[in-house]
Amino acid sequence: MYNFSLIVGDGWVFNIPTCEWIRVIADPPCVPTRMWHTSCSSGDGKVYVFGGSSTSVFAHEETSFHGKHMLIFQCCVSSLSRLCIDFVVHHPELLQDFISDLPAVLRKQIEARLSSS
Repeated sequence: MYNFSLIVGDGWVFNIPTCEWIRVIADPPCVPTRMWHTSCSSGDGKVYVFGGSSTSVFAHEETSFHGKHMLIFQCCVSSLSRLCIDFVVHHPELLQDFISDLPAVLRKQIEARLSSS
């Protein structure tokens, strides 16, 4: 019988074409173990994980934490264009004098991201 109070801190991804589960190992572990969380994937290759608890609801422990942070896992490599736009958006003070020199399509994407952040 499975011990439902045990949290192992492992992660798994289901490969739909092969119908197999693949274990994902973070070395070192990047986040505290959690269970009873919610996750969803986005169209741009990210998986968002939020909520959860550090102990099982069956364990009746007082030292449990409730996950208040959203974790974002990048599951595929972003395009070079996306990586560059992300850098500009996260460091506008370094490049703001050059944004106006960019092609209109790229400039509009960056300005939209800057205005929403």
